[in-house]
Amino acid sequence: MEHARRCREITEANPGEMKDFDLFYANEAMARVLALRREKQEARRYKQRASEMAETIADPEDKTIVMGDLKAGPWFDVE
Repeated sequence: MEHARRCREITEANPGEMKDFDLFYANEAMARVLALRREKQEARRYKQRASEMAETIADPEDKTIVMGDLKAGPWFDVE
């Protein structure tokens, strides 16, 4: 959890230094950690945020990769 939280803090604090997929991965990491911890409501919130960010990724190849990562498990019963 600490690494996911710190990753998110760094990406949000430095948007000019990030690629469009960096914030996606920071939120996806938070979602997975929360899902593992069975904090399903918060996990769904971060997963939804990551999903929305994935839709805005400009490069088609990057977008395909992040969408595949988002669909891949495990999600520990979080939809």
